[in-house]
Amino acid sequence: MVDDRMLTIQAFIQKITNDFKKAFPQVSIEKDSICFGSGVIHVEIPIGSMYREYQITDYPKTKESYIKIGNEILNQYKFKVDYSNVYPILKHRDFDKNAKV
Repeated sequence: MVDDRMLTIQAFIQKITNDFKKAFPQVSIEKDSICFGSGVIHVEIPIGSMYREYQITDYPKTKESYIKIGNEILNQYKFKVDYSNVYPILKHRDFDKNAKV
């Protein structure tokens, strides 16, 4: 059974926030935007834009579209460490024992 009723903006915000929490580790609502991310990288999307798209299409398409966009943005900034250029720092075992902090 498909529910053809249009969600209010408040119900839309609640539903999209819950769905984003399933896809991203950090999700919050700040002013007129939904903010989500991972680690030090965050994305802000205006809720008004998302709600307008939802009114034109439907909720599942809107949700999938914005989760896909968010993942593309977040994955764009992933970095890899080249371990062939990483060297350990060797310190004497007494290093920093008498340091004043």
